[in-house]
Amino acid sequence: MSLDLPITYRGQIKCVGCGATINHSFTIHDLEYESSDERGMGEETQYSFTEEVTCPQCGHLNEITGEVWEYPVGAVNLIQLT
Repeated sequence: MSLDLPITYRGQIKCVGCGATINHSFTIHDLEYESSDERGMGEETQYSFTEEVTCPQCGHLNEITGEVWEYPVGAVNLIQLT
């Protein structure tokens, strides 16, 4: 992996416990390799991550998963919560 960690990302999630919308700044410290494909400017690599976010409304601990796409090598192309 050639990405510099940690990666910061601001995203919006819905609490599983109460349904509240939570705006959260994720600091991604660990990535797990998922797959890669060769493209025009080199290799595109997909990583996954998991983070726990406590709801400020009800205190429920939400497990959030997401994906980070690296393309071209060394650049974050896309971050999405799944």
